[in-house]
Amino acid sequence: MSKRSAKKKKQKQKRMEIQYTGTFSASRNGFGFVETEHGEVFIPAKFVNGAISGDTVTVTITSQDNPLGPEGKITEIKERSLKLFVAMVIDTFNVKPLDPSLPVIKISGGLKGAKKNDWVMVRLLDSGSKFTEKLRGSVEERIGKSATLTGDLLSVCKEYDLPEPYSDAMEQFSAKIKPLELERTDLTKEFTITIDPEDAKDFDDAVSIREDNHFWYLGVHIADVAVWVRPGTKLDQAAFDRGFSSYIPTMFRPMLPGTLTKKISLRQGAESTAHSVILKVDKADGKVVSHERFHSLVKVDARLDYDGVQLYLEKGKNPEKWSARLKKNLSMLAEAVNKMREYRAETEQFLSIETAEIKVICDEAAGTVTGLEQRIQRESEALVEECMLAANSAVAVEMIEKGIPGLYRIHAEPEPGKLEEFAVFAEGILKRRTGDISNRKILCKFLENLPDDHTKYVISTSLLRAMQRACYAEDPAIHFGLGKTRYSHFTSPIRRYSDLFTHQQLLMFDLKKKMLSKKKAAGIAEVLLKLEKRNDEAYFAAVDRLKLHFMKQFLQEKTGTLFEGVVIKLNAHGMICDIPQYGLRGFVPVHRFTTIMHRRPPKLGNLIFLYLDSLDFNAGSATFRPV
Repeated sequence: MSKRSAKKKKQKQKRMEIQYTGTFSASRNGFGFVETEHGEVFIPAKFVNGAISGDTVTVTITSQDNPLGPEGKITEIKERSLKLFVAMVIDTFNVKPLDPSLPVIKISGGLKGAKKNDWVMVRLLDSGSKFTEKLRGSVEERIGKSATLTGDLLSVCKEYDLPEPYSDAMEQFSAKIKPLELERTDLTKEFTITIDPEDAKDFDDAVSIREDNHFWYLGVHIADVAVWVRPGTKLDQAAFDRGFSSYIPTMFRPMLPGTLTKKISLRQGAESTAHSVILKVDKADGKVVSHERFHSLVKVDARLDYDGVQLYLEKGKNPEKWSARLKKNLSMLAEAVNKMREYRAETEQFLSIETAEIKVICDEAAGTVTGLEQRIQRESEALVEECMLAANSAVAVEMIEKGIPGLYRIHAEPEPGKLEEFAVFAEGILKRRTGDISNRKILCKFLENLPDDHTKYVISTSLLRAMQRACYAEDPAIHFGLGKTRYSHFTSPIRRYSDLFTHQQLLMFDLKKKMLSKKKAAGIAEVLLKLEKRNDEAYFAAVDRLKLHFMKQFLQEKTGTLFEGVVIKLNAHGMICDIPQYGLRGFVPVHRFTTIMHRRPPKLGNLIFLYLDSLDFNAGSATFRPV
């Protein structure tokens, strides 16, 4: 061996000896990443060696030649993060976890009465060395039958450890709570309205508006939850443990007990305690020039829903019972909000990303999914959102200026690599250059000029996936999506603990009492990040399974139902299509479209018509065939 070769070998061995400790994150495709204090290390599937998401591992670097970052292999699992998980019984000896990033698990012992296709709770067994490619577990309990509405939703609640509904004892305890008495500004003469979904149960925000020659005075009135739920109390701890209300269809888990929220809610015709922000808005340009915040007493004059408000804004239609004063104020509110939004678009350059929310309609009694409803934000929803954004911003500014320790909603800029990947994807769909979308102005222009066709949904959702996750922090920072640098959460204290914490801090400040420290706020922010992630992942997992339930009906139709899909990925195995109408992602195996390849080969961004071929409840996926 030459000296040069020996030197290269020695250098390679030295690189191989570099080891870091970090946290492993697995992808559903088998590979993963280890986050270390020295940065992120890519782990190819063949080197994962039995690690699962959340494990604390030792990673040995195998290559530093990749321009995207170092590669490595896991050589030790120091600590398992996962103790319990939900899985479906495949056979007597194997289960398939609900988490798609986990492999099939071998079972030791019996199934505790569970049968094939049942959901079970499994305890992961430690191998002793904490390092093995073959994961094993033992069944703790049977949850329910898969491919049933109740069984599937219970499995999701168990997998993500969502809190149980409040006990009767806690509901009774909450019903007896009395609010803290405060001096309040009487706003009961202000014409005040709520605008919510038609089926809303809790009403934590209301709005009012009046004007003079030069200004609008926009009132945002929020249920004064902090006077009922005070820091350090039993109920405060219960709310913090939940962090957020969980909106799993048919299995709603509120952050606060229902007996309390009924008393707190701003209900039509009743005098309610509120925490109000009055925004002074310049009529000339829509700028919020100042604000005033105080504890108030309000009375809601009209309870409106989004559908009714939308009809009025679009076509001037309104129920006969609407008074002239209601119509006048609603029109004034719409005018003010439109002006405010125009000002924000010019000064903050917020990202206008149009996406559709898919709401699952369930018949709980029958245990069936009756429909999927696509909801795109309309003017009525945007009207309320603009009011809440303005109040949240005003409160953040006040807390910063007065030195009140708080929680701020931040949204970091996208990682350059993710943005580059998105640009390549979008250019493949659009067949044109995106420009330098790392420049905020160019990105806004790009979104503004997206074609109003089947590609818009695909590109918008792809951009959202390229974004970093919004979170809470004790210091203000950029909110990339909104284009704000000072932003908090204040307007939803019934369903988000972050907002309740803001109310509690402001209340203590107003009473000249000791507030929680900035260090304590940082700890709360860290906990809420985990709870919010858990809530979101549980919701999406539940909705994805419910969509499969809804799709079952299409397999039973003899003629079949046509679906419009957009090709978003092509590989040797087939193509993946987005189906915007239902917010679904489906797979078309390569053998299903090879017959049409010679006539019209599918390309990225193509609109393609599909029939549903099969559903796999084990994998949580749908397979299609082209027309």
